[in-house]
This record gives sequence, C-alpha cells and structure tokens, in this order.
Amino acid sequence: MSQIRFPTGLKMSDCLGCGLTGMAYLDKTSNTVIKFPHKGDEPAIDVERRIYERFQQHGGHEGLLQYYGPFELGIRLEYASLDNLRAYFKIHHEIDAEDRLRWSQQITSALAFVHSMNVIHGDLTCHNISLDDNRNAKLLDFGGSSLDGSKPLIAATNSHMWPG
Repeated sequence: MSQIRFPTGLKMSDCLGCGLTGMAYLDKTSNTVIKFPHKGDEPAIDVERRIYERFQQHGGHEGLLQYYGPFELGIRLEYASLDNLRAYFKIHHEIDAEDRLRWSQQITSALAFVHSMNVIHGDLTCHNISLDDNRNAKLLDFGGSSLDGSKPLIAATNSHMWPG
C-alpha cells in the first residue's frame, strides 16, 4: 500500500476514511473535507480535481459535494455530516418509502448531470453516497472516474463484476 501523507495542520485523528488513492480528512476549522493522495496516487486526485472544476464551470449540482478548490496536493470539498448510505443503513434498519424514493431521485438526477459532463463515475456504491445535514443524498468520490472517455483509474471489485 502507498505511504500515508497528511495535509498541513491535519493528523490521523482528523481522518474520515481511506480509499484506494488517498485519505479524506475533516478540517474542523473550515468544516470541510480535504482529500489527499497517497504517495504516487496524485493522478487520481488530479482527475477528481478536473472533474469537480468542470462541474463547477457548469453551475454544479445540488446532488454533488460542493468543490472549494485545490489544497496542497489534494482538494477541498463540502462536508456531508451524516456519513455514507452504507453506514446509515447499518444504523437505521427501517427506511421509509418516501426517503428511499427521494434519495433515488436525487442520486439519479446527480448521475444524469455527471454523465452530461462526459464523466463516468468509476465506483458507484453506497459508500460513495453521503447524506448532508438535511438528509439529502450527495454523490462523491470521483477519483477513479472516466473523464472524456479516459480509462477509469479503478476496476470493479469481485462483488460488482459479471459472473464467469
């Protein structure tokens, strides 16, 4: 595995999570997330930065995390405080039909915007959809995505591949 690096002013206790290409840290002073690449994984963060900049140039979308710009080798993003859908489902076993429908519509709308920007999300799972303070679904983690037909930087896991 790649070497762990920390953005200036942040430490391991600020870590929100770790992925294939980097770490996500909560910057408590600004209540934002800093995504920072593992050593050698800067290209994935660069792709994600370019994707978020494209979204921003076209007005963004309420179903995506807001992009606040680059930060050292990483990027600064909106903090969606209620964790990802996977963790939410583990705690809240009964989700009413109204919430399920609303989240499905929000994710579908966000994904339609993403595709209209010539981006294909490379890792669409419940881990990469978070809920904000108002329990609105936000699509995130474009580090392994395809931009303008480029090859995605991450591959499907065995649980998400066709059989055979």
